[in-house]
Amino acid sequence: MKTLVIHPDDRSTDFLRPIYKHVANLTLITGEATRDEILDHIEINDRVFMMGHGSPMGLFGYNFGRPYVIYSDCVEVLRKKEHNVMYIWCHANQFVEHYDLKGMYSGMFISEVAEANFCGVKDATQELVTASNDWFANACGNCINESIESVYTQVKDSYSVEAKYNPVAAYNHPLLNFK
Repeated sequence: MKTLVIHPDDRSTDFLRPIYKHVANLTLITGEATRDEILDHIEINDRVFMMGHGSPMGLFGYNFGRPYVIYSDCVEVLRKKEHNVMYIWCHANQFVEHYDLKGMYSGMFISEVAEANFCGVKDATQELVTASNDWFANACGNCINESIESVYTQVKDSYSVEAKYNPVAAYNHPLLNFK
């Protein structure tokens, strides 16, 4: 199975790297790919993982020479992947639901203390944010070679343990979805 990971190069999202660390037959795109190259890679790979910072409009791609690397013009090729897609960026749920896409996706995902404060998560420290980030990424990475639906189920189960004790994980946990 061939897997494409689009993870724009950004030190603040390096914690996501364990998600795809053990994926065989991986194509990793971190920047400097044209729109046509992105679409071609999505088309020829069996699974597509997209992660980093984003908005309801898509996955940010400033190091790709444009505001978004994944945007509305990618929808048709992503739709063909059905459930074999992972959308992990803040407000990816709005992108997925607006375009009626399928796969695993996140809502607002707190990955920094400033985001926790903005979202009203009281007493969020860097230690809690780091623990939440690491738990999530490692939970994904531990089962990433299974189906995306299985990854979702296992991550939800595993991450719920951290959510019992960590207010950042408690905020993020219910915002992870699959359809």
